[in-house]
Amino acid sequence: MAADIFEDRWGSTVPLTQSDVTKRYFDWEELFSKSGNSPAIGKQSRLPQASEAKSATSSGQQTMTTAEAKPCATCDKNKNYSLAFLVKDANDKICTGMYYTVKYEHSGELYQGIIDENGLTERYFSGTGEENIYLYIGHRSKEDDYPISQTTEEEKYDEAPLAFSKVELISEKKISDAKTKRLWKPWTFSTEAAKHTIDNWEKRKRYVYDDRFPNKNWDGTHVNGERLTIGAGHLITSNKEAEDYLEKYPTTGPGMTDSEIDDLFKNDVKTKAKIDDANEDINVPLYQNEFDAIIDIRFNAGSGSTDFEGGFSNTDPHNKTNGKSLKDLLNAGRYTQAGNRILTVANSAKKNGVSEWHKGVQNRRNDQKSVFFGE
Repeated sequence: MAADIFEDRWGSTVPLTQSDVTKRYFDWEELFSKSGNSPAIGKQSRLPQASEAKSATSSGQQTMTTAEAKPCATCDKNKNYSLAFLVKDANDKICTGMYYTVKYEHSGELYQGIIDENGLTERYFSGTGEENIYLYIGHRSKEDDYPISQTTEEEKYDEAPLAFSKVELISEKKISDAKTKRLWKPWTFSTEAAKHTIDNWEKRKRYVYDDRFPNKNWDGTHVNGERLTIGAGHLITSNKEAEDYLEKYPTTGPGMTDSEIDDLFKNDVKTKAKIDDANEDINVPLYQNEFDAIIDIRFNAGSGSTDFEGGFSNTDPHNKTNGKSLKDLLNAGRYTQAGNRILTVANSAKKNGVSEWHKGVQNRRNDQKSVFFGE
């Protein structure tokens, strides 16, 4: 059933930790000549499944590009070595707008940023040519892990680090390639996911029925507390809408067709799950199965459910839990944590006006976690 349970982005690079910074003015254009060309954007196709996610390959070599990385807004730019990254998705589409974090291996400096219109990070500077800079998907915090290689299963799934490279003399204008195995937006709810949701959860109801009594068709009599529904979980919101559906699909007739149910469901997913808003809110690349799971949660529990920071424990339903929202975990690049967090998101239903852990809702969250990880 579709239950109505719920309904300082950093625009520039910001340091989390930084050693003493000497602020000196210099003319950046003397070091880098300008060019208006940008890398080509690859055509997007099928998103790879989670099972295809392998250790990311990062290239340390210099990559020639006509675009130039803007200098880090808060770095000490009066240094002899620098590095920037060019970030693309699995189909070679540049990831403009993607959240990222870089960490210096030796100095420990952390910076968050957003990939620019040319697919580039900002340019980061070092006073030593021995410095390695690691690139991570998402805006990670100081408390997050910063692995230097994809060793564990979580690190491999999270693609952490996405890439790393050693700095070069600033005259080299070094840009290192970084490529995720996920794909950049826009994303949409897949046909396979729609079929899975209808077949396993919403079912096809050809006549109006009261959601409290799903095995009985509605006879046209309104009662208090009714939750009139039709199709694949389409919640009817007015008496007139219910009566119009009853007139169009009387119980003596064949009822709503499969194609009509599919079209109504597709529209419901777009409007209730607010797919456009999800594309706007999530600023890291995704696998198709990850986006499908997120949209199914938003359809089932409301578009605000991915912002929700509470829930009931899935192992001890008498205890409430708290934690970061799905959106925050995704935007931090913590994909594994986000997938596991699904189990405790909006896993309740109201009984006598009080929210309680609900076994049926929990079963759906268990399934959504499996969808997220491509299991």
